[in-house]
Amino acid sequence: MKTLLALLFSLCQLTAQSSPQVDIIPWPQEVKINSGEFSLESNARIIFTAKELEPLAQVLSQELFQISSQTLAVAGTPPQNGDIVLRLDPTLTGEKYVLQVDDQVVITAGNYKSLAQASSSFLQGLKESGKRYFIPKLIIRDHPHSSYRSLMVDVARQPHTIDTLYQCVMLCRLYKVNFLQLHLTDDQSFTFESKAYPKLATPGRHFTQAELKELVAFADARGVTIVPEFDAPAHTTAMRVAMPELFGRPGLSVIHLGKEEVYKAMFTIADEMMEVFQSSPYFHIGADEAYFGALEKDELAIEAIKNKGYDNVHDLFLEFIVRMNEHIKSRGKQTVMWESFHGTGSRKVSIPKDIIVMAWETLYQHPQSLLDNGYTILNVSWKPTYLTPGKRWNPEYIYGWNMFRWENHWKVAPSYTPIQLETYPNNRIIGGMMCSWESRDEMQIPGIRLRLAPLCERFWTPDGKLPYEHFANRFEHTDQVLQKLIRPLNFRTEGLTDPDYVGPFYNRENHFGDQLTLRLEPLVQDSVIHYTLDGTPPSIDSPQFTEPLVLNESQVVRAQAFDSSGKKLGFIATRPFELHPVQGEVDGLLMNVPHDEAGRGEHRTQFGDQVTISLSTPIESGTIRYTLDGSQPNGDSPEYQGPVTLTTSGVISARYFAPDKQARGAVWRRSFVQIDAETNLTTNKPVNASSAEPNGKASYAVDGIVDRDFHWDGSGGAPQWMQIDLEASQVLKRIQVITYWDGNRHYQYKVELSLDGENWNEVVDFSKNTEPATDKGFTHEFDPLISRYIRVTMLHNSANPGLHLVEVRAYTE
Repeated sequence: MKTLLALLFSLCQLTAQSSPQVDIIPWPQEVKINSGEFSLESNARIIFTAKELEPLAQVLSQELFQISSQTLAVAGTPPQNGDIVLRLDPTLTGEKYVLQVDDQVVITAGNYKSLAQASSSFLQGLKESGKRYFIPKLIIRDHPHSSYRSLMVDVARQPHTIDTLYQCVMLCRLYKVNFLQLHLTDDQSFTFESKAYPKLATPGRHFTQAELKELVAFADARGVTIVPEFDAPAHTTAMRVAMPELFGRPGLSVIHLGKEEVYKAMFTIADEMMEVFQSSPYFHIGADEAYFGALEKDELAIEAIKNKGYDNVHDLFLEFIVRMNEHIKSRGKQTVMWESFHGTGSRKVSIPKDIIVMAWETLYQHPQSLLDNGYTILNVSWKPTYLTPGKRWNPEYIYGWNMFRWENHWKVAPSYTPIQLETYPNNRIIGGMMCSWESRDEMQIPGIRLRLAPLCERFWTPDGKLPYEHFANRFEHTDQVLQKLIRPLNFRTEGLTDPDYVGPFYNRENHFGDQLTLRLEPLVQDSVIHYTLDGTPPSIDSPQFTEPLVLNESQVVRAQAFDSSGKKLGFIATRPFELHPVQGEVDGLLMNVPHDEAGRGEHRTQFGDQVTISLSTPIESGTIRYTLDGSQPNGDSPEYQGPVTLTTSGVISARYFAPDKQARGAVWRRSFVQIDAETNLTTNKPVNASSAEPNGKASYAVDGIVDRDFHWDGSGGAPQWMQIDLEASQVLKRIQVITYWDGNRHYQYKVELSLDGENWNEVVDFSKNTEPATDKGFTHEFDPLISRYIRVTMLHNSANPGLHLVEVRAYTE
């Protein structure tokens, strides 16, 4: 029976893989392709069968014009053959929908929002042949597994245009992402216009309430609900700078939780936000990454703790969550927050179970713990749902993920070793979210559009993965549909260095080495394109594109399509092209580790004895000049004549200079870190240990590399041991033990040797050591002893209960 079921599943997959008839993301639960096609004709109408559906019909008419260049009338009259019919059916509960294509297109759902999502399947399904648009006759019955599918855009850390947010709405609409969360406040800016506290809005960085209300109306008409995030009590520097007399001084790290007037202000601002985003059933209070060192010493906070009978400042933080939740519930909304508390709170303050928790980095508690404690959660796993300037996962990796899995790139996080939940009680993992953090405005859409589609398919059908190639083929089509909807024009380029790049380095896909030729191609019939090069929004009065643009320097190009009457089509298309005339190749690396500086084109690399850097430029004349101290190269810096070799840690910066000694383009910069790496008797030998934390494997202690981020981490309290099998007998005379180091802590341990793994001889007694650990460790010499096994028993760490071995090395001389 299992073999038969497997064969049937394979046949279903083969049918889906080989079926060229329809391209839809997320892939529906049930698709039946019939013979024949429905052609979209210019005399077709969009019929709304209930008055409340007229806004959706108008939306669909505009979208079909941008896709097909055909103008379809909107009517409330009885449908005819060739029409597109929008219909409500209360028997279709939740987000269920039916798309039936025959002589008519009939799109049916139980409510407006679900019908809007269903209509996106029709838009995606349309194909082009010459000037003809068609969709195969079919019937789709579909519904999502997850009720909460969201995209979050951080508009507070970098300035954003409202135009970008409209495009984010369209991204959500096309791929049936039902919520768009706006991270409105952070340390860098307060982007919401508060009428009650007008000082809060950051000048030049905020949106007006009128702008946001128009955005909400636009989203509501397309079946997308915008959720506001008012992040507090941390991430509030902008608030404390603007109004320190109320919210506390800037150095406090959090708003002042000991002042009752702060709560009055928070409730008032939250009310203003809920009025603007009134269609949202949710309100996000942030509540992450709160640090209380300064507040713990504040007299008002100390007095508040005493008066309330609390144990510490952390109780004030938990009270903040509770009181915000009570206020939000009193306004008919549900609270959402980031994972930021342990267990269910503290012995004095409990976090209510009616708050939805976004489980993201797993440092506060395991997602299973949140479920066991009774919370409804959303999977916002750092990897791969986060999109930052220095961390971006490719679409194939995202597609292979599932919504019951938590991962993290950061070694200290428990989910560095992925956490996979096989089951979940009472369906309390209700979905998840993609988070775009810290990105510049012009990079939001390019970064999101590649990654949102595979992620939303994982939330829509987490246990029904088709091969990635099947998804990729569908995405190639749907992304073209998206282009027509948000930016009905194409950038055609010649001269990009790496145009297909999708890795972590920010904007690398838009780099060129010498000269870039740019063509702007309209996608709507009879439309024209106007553009600007000075950063201003294009208008009908801006230069019209008529011939290729040749770029010789870094340039941000903004373009807008207009129809024949001068009406805007879609939104502004922005691409930041960067001149990078210096390229580099590196030989001799041990590891290549991107880090946060990758967003500025930098990364650190590790090497052992030496590293060699070769530089080049595609420009025939001029020179490359460089420095080795991290400073900016100038016309007097050394001229590059050939490969540069480093034997110690350093930073190389290189820049191209034209024959007139004028610098051109961006600086090529890399930082190199020399680390202690060698092959000795223990390198990559078999190991076992009495215990190990998931992210502290024993094999790290015999990898030959002294990198304190990769160490054996014994758990459960001292003593703990690690044993190495040299796989052959050796006459040992010397052992080097390198523990974790920070300049303060010291470790105590003993080392034993054995020939058979049963009878042991102690050769090192370091049980009374008080000397601080360093990156050199301690080398112990002893009388020669024939041995095969080495056992290091860790006895004490002066800093904490953890027991950490970075490297253990053994020598015969």
